Amino acid sequence: MNERALDTARPAPGLASELLANLAQLLEVLQRVGAGEVVTSLELRYPETHPVGALTASLNEMIVSLA
Repeated sequence: MNERALDTARPAPGLASELLANLAQLLEVLQRVGAGEVVTSLELRYPETHPVGALTASLNEMIVSLA
């Protein structure tokens, strides 16, 4: 495989940092909910067909069910 093919397979740095920031937000909300804090629903930044979008949607369902 040539180097050019490898370069196109890597996500852009902005996308990777955006994904990590979103996952960090989800983790923070999970910790807050685990501590008993009432939180509002999360903004869905990815489609529900994306793993992070599906996780966010599931967390929102959990938040609603706990309210």
